[in-house]
Amino acid sequence: MVLLVSKKKHDNTASNFGLTQKHRGLPRAETSSVVTFACAISMADISKSFFCTTVKCATLASGLVLGRRSQNPCCGPEKEFLLSEVIKCEWFDLNTDTRDQTWRWLHENYLPAVQSAQGIGWVGHYKIVELPNRPYIEGAPQKKTTQDPTVGTGWQNVILTAALSPDVFFGPGSAIDALKQQHASALSKFQNYRSAVFIEEQVTNSPEHHAHPYGMGPPPAMQIGNYNTDTPEDEIELAQWYRAERFPRVAVTPGMIRGRKLLSIAGWPKHGVLWEFADMPEGDHSFEHRFIAADRNENWQGRHVLEYVTHSYGGPHAGRRVWPPVG
Repeated sequence: MVLLVSKKKHDNTASNFGLTQKHRGLPRAETSSVVTFACAISMADISKSFFCTTVKCATLASGLVLGRRSQNPCCGPEKEFLLSEVIKCEWFDLNTDTRDQTWRWLHENYLPAVQSAQGIGWVGHYKIVELPNRPYIEGAPQKKTTQDPTVGTGWQNVILTAALSPDVFFGPGSAIDALKQQHASALSKFQNYRSAVFIEEQVTNSPEHHAHPYGMGPPPAMQIGNYNTDTPEDEIELAQWYRAERFPRVAVTPGMIRGRKLLSIAGWPKHGVLWEFADMPEGDHSFEHRFIAADRNENWQGRHVLEYVTHSYGGPHAGRRVWPPVG
């Protein structure tokens, strides 16, 4: 896909998160809430060129755009033109004695290099708040945690990396692989490490999404859940529950930016969720209480989701962004 974007007023928010098109070698495209661009798409033996005007969009790094609405006649009126993000999540712990030193290296050297790599949209490092030793949701079934010894138990730190394609992580000549090899010694300090790469099943905007447009960087606070269902049949009920109860609440939860239901293409979990928030007050350890308060009288008649899913150790993991700094 090639997007040629006309010049509009520059938005410094993009450059704050490294969202310049230098990483892709595309013609310079400056950020704007409304741009005019030409698209050329080729798939197999079918190719089509079209011109789209006044498309509401947000920049997805390096001059690529997320089109929300197109007036392009060949696509039909109000046709969605959507580019999604691929999210890599890394969980790990650090030795208390070397944590500050490792954080400094991450924030001053490694993570800026990752963010500047070809294909990367944004990167965020989060300090996770430990869940208290009590039921995750009062009155709900006990949360199940995997006992698989091959699954890393890290939880104290989470790094989220957004890319425009799985090729960024798995393709030949991956810049991310090269960085990992270059910094293998420093990365070996990560303890109980594991990772997963997710694609988006569904994205639901929340009340604060205008303040933090899609693709414009990591949220100030977040909760990442990752889990598997007990049986394949359970996945039908899981998909129904999200659409009957959770997504409607995500749409109205105060302080929330957006919610992403994720599916894994690599890693232990098949399922994931990324709940993005504008803040996480001191004393909070998850955002579940906000979803409970956002009850819309859905009257879900099925089982409680905790009855048939198994989470990773210490999850779901909620925390505040420590890099890039908030504010």
